[in-house]
This record gives sequence, structure tokens and C-alpha cells, in this order.
Amino acid sequence: MAQLLSGLKADDSDVFNEAFGHKHKSSSDEDEDASRFVERRKSMNEFNEVGRNFQKYQDNKPAKGVTNEILNMFNEYKDSNDREHAKDEFIEICDKYEIEKFQFIGYFLNNSLSEKPQDFRQYMNLVFEYFYVDQKLLEGQQLLESINVCVANLPDLIIDYPKAKQYATEILLSAVKHNIMQQEFADKYIKHIENLDEDY
Repeated sequence: MAQLLSGLKADDSDVFNEAFGHKHKSSSDEDEDASRFVERRKSMNEFNEVGRNFQKYQDNKPAKGVTNEILNMFNEYKDSNDREHAKDEFIEICDKYEIEKFQFIGYFLNNSLSEKPQDFRQYMNLVFEYFYVDQKLLEGQQLLESINVCVANLPDLIIDYPKAKQYATEILLSAVKHNIMQQEFADKYIKHIENLDEDY
């Protein structure tokens, strides 16, 4: 067996995989899998229990450089817990890149879905209690749009971060608590999220 393995060349990976029962996917197979995932996500975003076209938030997302700026601010807040600085960065990034506030908050909340429970709730509290209630930096409708951005990006997270579904549900319940949406409407969102979990 050692001689067999030592004799394998770099392009003999198929032989190795076959010998050990490993399945090997070609790049074309992987591309096809990726394409199927994108199509499933698009279909679920467009046609769902909520009756909203979440795909429009995917189609009109900020440039990569902007989402990286949001991520940088996200990480800074995680390290410092400085709400005032977070507020200033929020306003500055929206003004600098001419993006809507709901886009910033949507991607900020989306980043929080991959965090530990305590950190996630710290981020959610910043958005709902400080940005929305205390500082009044955005209106209820804008925060609802932020939640839509978050839900639109959820399929990309639930595979690697199982708690993302639970966190998204907590965001919806917080929206109900703050009178941003009715419980009946939140239940439709939650059902949509459950279907995503089953489908992906």
C-alpha cells in the first residue's frame, strides 16, 4: 500500500479517491452545485410565505468595499463596545458611500448571525435599543427593510452557522416587541426561515 501511495502523481488523485472510497468532484460538478444553490436561493427569495421579493435586496447590494467597511465597524464595536463611536461610523459610512441606512443595518445584523449568543445579542441591542429607540437614527420602516436584507442573505449562512436561524427569529421577535411588525406578520417570516432550513 505504501508503494502504491508513493507512486501516485499529482494527477492521480482520482485513483487515490477510488482506492479509499472518497468521492471526487470535478470543478464542473462544483460549479453546477453552486449554480443550483444560487437558483434555489433566488427561488425561495422570490416566492415565499411572506409574499415579499427578498431577491431585490440581493440584486441591489452595496459594493464589496462598502460591505467590508461595515464589517470593519462591526469588528471595532465588538472590541470596544463604544456605542457613540459605532453611531459616528454608521452615519459616516452611509454618507460617504451614499447607501441607505437600512442597507447598513441589514448587513450589520447579517454579520451578527454568525456570532456567539452573547455577542449576537450585544449587536442586536445596539441596533434596536440604541440606534432605533435611544438615538432615533432610523424609522421603523427602515428597520423593517434592514430585516429584509438580513433575511435575503440568510441562505448563505444557515449551512455553516446553524444558530443563524435562531438568531434571525430573535430579531423578528424584537421587531414585534418594538412595534415594527405585528406577530402575525413575524410568524410568516419565521415560517419562511424554517423552510429555508429544510431546503438547504
